[in-house]
Amino acid sequence: MIHGAGGCALSFGPLAAIMRHEVRCLSYDLRGHGGSVIEGQTGTPSMSLDELVSDAEALLTHLYPYKGEDATGVGITLIGHSLGGSIAAHMAGRFSATSTTRGWSVKACILVDITEQEAVNALPAMASIAKREPKAFMSMAKAVQWAHRLDDDVTMAHMAGKIQIAVIPGSGHYIMLDATERMASEVIGFMRRNHLTASLHNVPFDFAHPTEGERAPGFDVIHGRVPAEFSK
Repeated sequence: MIHGAGGCALSFGPLAAIMRHEVRCLSYDLRGHGGSVIEGQTGTPSMSLDELVSDAEALLTHLYPYKGEDATGVGITLIGHSLGGSIAAHMAGRFSATSTTRGWSVKACILVDITEQEAVNALPAMASIAKREPKAFMSMAKAVQWAHRLDDDVTMAHMAGKIQIAVIPGSGHYIMLDATERMASEVIGFMRRNHLTASLHNVPFDFAHPTEGERAPGFDVIHGRVPAEFSK
């Protein structure tokens, strides 16, 4: 769990308290935040994105060292909030593949309220894109042919549930504090569906007979109650 600028590892405390029943949770203070200290450095530490990514890489490599070709590497699910989301996204891009020199790899990346500037910049082009899309097809074959153009990696992953967008109303920037139970439900549901939780890790997928543990937890968001299975 990677916090944003001005935050600290404890930003994820309430979320981790719920999720710890499903997965091992780890959060840390970014350089220049909380209790983090850079040995031998005085003054304000450098805060470039490359250095922040390198810090996260060094931490995970320290915790999960490479143990040889026959050892099973650890699969990491990154959750990044705000600036932490940028760090997590760059980590996922660099370290998603299994490596012969690392004892870990990134299996999933969850970005929480990251910068919306890129989306805003894309809005002016959306009207022209929408106008180019067909409103009707002369035949079923033409419709199928057009639909096949959507079968890129991202679209297929979205259709398979490997990419998900969740909107949590009534929360501010610190979603994990403003709507902890709802966010936990979304995150745990995503991780269960993709077999990223401790109980489902390495369990084969069976779409005809889904595992009971794959369902999302039923949080009572309105009254803020946590199910008994998560309150032990």
